[in-house]
Parts: sequence; C-alpha cells; structure tokens
Amino acid sequence: MKTIVYMRISKEEQEISLQEQAISKFLQYKGITDYETFQDEGYTGSNKNRPGFKSMLEALNNPKVKLLVVWKLDRLSRSIWDLLGLIKQLQEKHIAFASVTENIDMTTPMGKMMIHTLATFAEFERNVLIERTNAGIKTARSKGIHCGRSSTVSQDLIEQVNLLSTRTKYTRKEMCALTGLTIGKINYIIKLSKSSTV
Repeated sequence: MKTIVYMRISKEEQEISLQEQAISKFLQYKGITDYETFQDEGYTGSNKNRPGFKSMLEALNNPKVKLLVVWKLDRLSRSIWDLLGLIKQLQEKHIAFASVTENIDMTTPMGKMMIHTLATFAEFERNVLIERTNAGIKTARSKGIHCGRSSTVSQDLIEQVNLLSTRTKYTRKEMCALTGLTIGKINYIIKLSKSSTV
C-alpha cells in the first residue's frame, strides 16, 4: 500500500519538524514504509495554488495510493467545504485519509464515522447560514431595502458577510452563493469592516 504524506507551514511558523515527527510516529505505528512526502512552506491554507499541494493531488491519481496522511485537517485547507470535497474525491478513488493530531483515521470504522459527523455538522451549519441569510434578505426587502447589486445592503447581511469571512473562512464564491451578493459588494463590506476596527 502506497501512502501520500502532506505537510504545510505558513509564513508565521518557524519549522516543519513538529509535523514530521508526529507523522513519522504514526507511520511507524501503522507499519507503513512505502510513502511519498509533499510539503509547502510559506503558504496559507486558503491558497489553492501551493506547488506541493498541486503535486500531491497529481500523486493521488496513482491507483497504488491507498492512504493520505496529514498532521492536521487545516494543513490541507481552511475551508471546510474544500476539505470535504477533497475527502469525497479520496473516497471515490478508494483512498483512506488520516489526520494525526485529530485522531481521524479512515482506515478504521471510528475514523469513518468522525468524517461523516464532520460532514453532517458542516451541512447543518451551511443550512443555518442560508436560513439566516434568507431571513435577513426578507427583512431587508420588507423595509424597502434592496440586496444584491444595489448600493444599500441590510445590516443583517453585513453581519452575515462578516461572520462568513472571519469565523467560517468561506471563499468569496461561497459567500456570494450564500448571501446573493456580488464579489465586489462582499469585498467592499469586508474592507469597511476592517477599516472600522483599525
């Protein structure tokens, strides 16, 4: 069984040795000796153009690969939807997934259950956000306030955009789908919010 290991550190972090040590112990515990490592240094999890990450995705197309190991979930992505999308691709290729620090190991029944639970909570969060967004749009319209391309956006929507951008780390595209706003409007709201906290 061939295993792929992926590690990432951002510019704020000093070295990658902590991840290397933890993953090495995991591989030894599992008796895994046939593995290939990909890594990125100085890249954030929201950057999808990481060279090591892209090479890792290519390597996952090898039918001999049966397991992907990371130190922590956010090493792959800061977006829960991107992460779940990748895990779904792995499942379609019959590749298991393991996150060392979070004790998620999809080679075990418990690990599979944890991933399903994560996906369920993510879907629940998404539905709650959509409901709140729709309620905000409805309230705004009842007050004669236009949403979307109009220059005036309800306070509920502004708060929703700020929540999505600071707490849940959704991409701009995902935020557009959830709020009905354009990327330009979302960027403008985020810029105003940042300037008001300086």
